[in-house]
Amino acid sequence: MEKPKIGAWLCDCKGLISENINMKFLEEEILKLEHVTCVKNVNMLCNQKGIKSLIEDLRASDVDRFLFAGCSARSSLRFPEQHIHIALNQANIDIGLYEVANIREQCAWLHGPGDDRNQKALDMIKMAHARLVYDVARDPAVKIIDKALVVGGGSASLAAAKELAQFGKEVTLVEEGTYLGGRLCQIPFLFQSEQWHSRCVSLCVGPVQGNEAVFNPLISAYTQSCVDTIEKQNGNFNATISISASYVDPEKCISCGKCAEVCPEFAPSNFNEGIFVRKAIDKDFERALPDTYSIIDTSCSKCGECVKICPEDAINLDAKPEKINDSFGAVFLGTGFDLYDTKKNPELGYDIPDVVSSMAFERLIDNGIKRPSNGEEPEHIVFVLCAGSRASLDKERNGVPYCSKTCCGITMRQAERIAQTMEMTEITIIYYYDIRTYERYFEGMFDTIKRMGIEFVKGNIDSIDKANDGNLSIILSQLDDQVSSLQGDHQFESGKLKINADMVVLASAQVPKEDKKNIVQQLQIKTEINGFPMENQPRIFRPTESFVDRVYVIGSAAGPKVVQQAVEQGKAAAASALPYLINEKKDLPKFFSRIDPETCISCRSCEAVCPHGAIRITENGVYSDPAFCQSCGFCAAACPTHAAKLVNFTDQQVLDQVKVAFDGIKAGEPKIMALLCYWCSYSAADLAGVNRIQTPPNFRSIRIRCSSSVNTALLLEMYRMGVDGILIGGCPPKSCHHIHGNYLTDKRMTLFGKLLSQLGLSTKRLRFDYIGVSQYQLFVDTIIEMDKNLRELGPNPAALKNE
Repeated sequence: MEKPKIGAWLCDCKGLISENINMKFLEEEILKLEHVTCVKNVNMLCNQKGIKSLIEDLRASDVDRFLFAGCSARSSLRFPEQHIHIALNQANIDIGLYEVANIREQCAWLHGPGDDRNQKALDMIKMAHARLVYDVARDPAVKIIDKALVVGGGSASLAAAKELAQFGKEVTLVEEGTYLGGRLCQIPFLFQSEQWHSRCVSLCVGPVQGNEAVFNPLISAYTQSCVDTIEKQNGNFNATISISASYVDPEKCISCGKCAEVCPEFAPSNFNEGIFVRKAIDKDFERALPDTYSIIDTSCSKCGECVKICPEDAINLDAKPEKINDSFGAVFLGTGFDLYDTKKNPELGYDIPDVVSSMAFERLIDNGIKRPSNGEEPEHIVFVLCAGSRASLDKERNGVPYCSKTCCGITMRQAERIAQTMEMTEITIIYYYDIRTYERYFEGMFDTIKRMGIEFVKGNIDSIDKANDGNLSIILSQLDDQVSSLQGDHQFESGKLKINADMVVLASAQVPKEDKKNIVQQLQIKTEINGFPMENQPRIFRPTESFVDRVYVIGSAAGPKVVQQAVEQGKAAAASALPYLINEKKDLPKFFSRIDPETCISCRSCEAVCPHGAIRITENGVYSDPAFCQSCGFCAAACPTHAAKLVNFTDQQVLDQVKVAFDGIKAGEPKIMALLCYWCSYSAADLAGVNRIQTPPNFRSIRIRCSSSVNTALLLEMYRMGVDGILIGGCPPKSCHHIHGNYLTDKRMTLFGKLLSQLGLSTKRLRFDYIGVSQYQLFVDTIIEMDKNLRELGPNPAALKNE
């Protein structure tokens, strides 16, 4: 192996560092470090002139590694790691071959004049140097296949497919239904935006959106199809797609409808939510795309009448299903939503014919609002909000705990439509505590229908039953001290209210699609407590991205949304994927998991803890795909044989840092090692310095990949090497960039503390804390408390036994 050639740059930060630290002393000491070939002491590195000079000097000095001592790579607003990467790329130095000694925020600014800041700064530089010596260059970029797989054919999926195709990328779109457009096509009148208070007609916009997919040569759209299997391979996704038998040739079919006229078999119409039926060979609706008839295999008797009458010979009842296999560089899950099964709530009376879901009511709006039981026009329609939603507090029944956020707005639109077209029909809306018409337009519509005289009743449903006269009887419980409805037509008596109606519309909750759990599991995507795929953290700035690289969750697959929001997500996801598909490569991170097949025992602990789906079992054993690894280090910490290692963050590199970390500390001073997570707690330590909060100088910090990237054997070795106390800082609750690393660490350290007690070490020598970026005072207080406790405890007995 060729010896490293390290170039070291010290930045004075225009005197902000040198007023507290002797930079000349550091320069002289750095020259004594192994493999350092040059040292530059600069006044200001981060301005345009300094960066230009850095790049030129790096090129001229023939160094292959960069050691920087100055501001924090995490928290600096002038020279953070992103800026360092740009400079190193221009200097032709791999960004895996640099380390930073944060001598400004965590030394010069953090300790008082009486503290030996020079020695601590030197220790920090030696720690960075110790790791840098054994850093390795990143592996070559992985080739990304420039094709995308879009699962689902709704509005979000169509938007994503269209956007990708506009940039010349091939798209395979897989839709399980017989048509494209998804839920959009079921809703006759669509909301527009907050700025445009009007309606779109799905009969118009549905075909427009679908045509852009059907007739785009770069988009292969398959209906009545599904993804059978999908797995990650060498940075890409290999999928097997099952396509149902194409009994009707879409190239020949002219949609004349003669086949449906003679077909003797009927099938439930999923498009019409089961309220109406269709023929076994039919179109779900007149403007459905692709513009071809389809056969529902489970309802077809293969009588052949359609074959005989077809004028274009377009029907072949002997057609067979087929499978295709292809590889993709990105996957978009636009699988839509299911409605909550309100049959789980007997009190809602969903088995009664005249009790329908809000989606079924949309189909009634489109076909004429009649009672399903007798075909008559209803005289009194009652809408029930939160049917299966917000199942908490005094509504402790079956259901989901969240608000589906679209239901109230949809109900307002439906009620408005009835009021405008069925003047003799009475309308009552039952709501649970409050109406949640978010956004300006929905709230405005709410105000409008209140002025129309529509009745609103606050209450909780006890029962919906069929009365003896064939109508419906609704019993409500009073929720608070409000005893009358909005218009005063209904009054609670003894906390109860009975309302008679002839039709009930349940605004049902939107829930994840049950039949799409398989693909989510195959992609190893984590789901949140309600079953929706989790968006990446920080979610604010990475919408649509799952925790698996280049898998995007769009539209209602990620949670309840209206059509416009689904379209926005489809476009946003496409924009996120395009850099990979256009460049056809994925640069690998500096840190990534590698598993040694010689020592791996295939226990699959690594696979179980990996939050990013990077690890899988192959015929050759366990494999970690670096193109999907997001450098958390969970696998390395969980591996019982140490077969899993994090490249450029090995146990040995960490121990090499510990070995030199306290060279400059005064005899008898407690040695505190702070292992701080890459994002939150390390930045909290930085901000303590930014705010000039005085902190004991006898701690050293290592910026670890995640609080859960450190194994307990490593901690024991640190104690053996003489460390007196260890602080592990994790992200605040619910904020871990790797979903649950902080929780894993909390549990692991609780167990490890018991082991320390058995070994005769005080648990005060170990501390785990959830420390957010803004909790820098907590960080300081924790260090002060540990320093006090360690002074009382005295020297580490484990270290003494090994001296």
